[in-house]
Amino acid sequence: MRATLQHHLGVARSAVRTSKKAGDDDAVAAARERVGIAKRGLGERGDPWWDLSTDDRRTRWDDAVAELDAREESG
Repeated sequence: MRATLQHHLGVARSAVRTSKKAGDDDAVAAARERVGIAKRGLGERGDPWWDLSTDDRRTRWDDAVAELDAREESG
């Protein structure tokens, strides 16, 4: 799961760079939102991962991956 979230994070960061270079503010905002979702899923933002139970961490990972996959399919 971690590798999947890291992949999404890398793709989103790349999209931020590409969108900035193109001057597309809407795409930059969307890519930054995807970066935030991936970081929350990885535990880099939001509640510290060490304060969560194993089930809560798994739920956070699953929710983040599902949201990122849905955004990737639609956009």
